[in-house]
Amino acid sequence: MTARTAEIAVFAGLRGPARTFTYAVPADIEVAPGHLVHVALGARAVPGVVISLDGAVVDRALKPIERLAHPLPLLRPHQLALASWIAERYRCSLADAVRAMVPPALAARARGGRLATARGERSEALFSIAPAGAE
Repeated sequence: MTARTAEIAVFAGLRGPARTFTYAVPADIEVAPGHLVHVALGARAVPGVVISLDGAVVDRALKPIERLAHPLPLLRPHQLALASWIAERYRCSLADAVRAMVPPALAARARGGRLATARGERSEALFSIAPAGAE
């Protein structure tokens, strides 16, 4: 079976030198190295960055990339090469080196660490001490 595959550094707190995971690239998703994506890891969805693309022959079923977290690649090839060098030189995971290069606001949004309401307007009623309708 020939399928497009991608090597992805996942932001899941996994330890290990330069560890990446291989995922299938669905036909309806256009990805390039440097894209921030969501992938399934075990029972949860985690963000990660595409390190490289490959058209290698795979003999097993791979989990697909779920979706793009951002429409444009966040990192350029020279930044990915730098992250690889940092991981090797300082013996950290490739995901940690890549995560340090992703803009913090986008990394937080990809992890789901954002507020569900805009500036708390809708949640204001939850924190009100007056009973509903007695204002």
